[in-house]
Amino acid sequence: MPVMDYIRSRVRVVPETGCWEWQGYLQKNGYSKVSVQGKMRWTHNVVCTETHGPAPEGHIALHSCHNRRCCAPAHLSWGTVAMNAAQAMERGAILPPGQSGSLHHKAKLHETQVRDILRDPRTHIAIAAFYGVDKTLISQIKRRKIWRHVEV
Repeated sequence: MPVMDYIRSRVRVVPETGCWEWQGYLQKNGYSKVSVQGKMRWTHNVVCTETHGPAPEGHIALHSCHNRRCCAPAHLSWGTVAMNAAQAMERGAILPPGQSGSLHHKAKLHETQVRDILRDPRTHIAIAAFYGVDKTLISQIKRRKIWRHVEV
């Protein structure tokens, strides 16, 4: 079976968006893979190659719909990593330099609160209840996964 026929058989077209949403297994990063000539390839890259030709040097497949499950040919194009990052910043998926911590529009805490959280010996559940946030947020702060710029 040709690869595009196989891909079409594994998607659900979303009428409102035109996305071809992959209905099979997704990798941890939210993208799908298909086997092409015995090698596993990212589905969106396969579709982009099949419809737009090989990727130019230094280019990756970009989603205009920003939907990782989507592999609709009309939503894919070749672009650079820098273009992808710029699009992600425009839609707020990543922050531009200098807009971290309390400067971010979705911040639930301020740097002084984070500093206090880092020093707080109580359980994550107790701290989360005190600040009105989820215990996962407290865990990420304590493990220095987020708010790394805050010094204790």
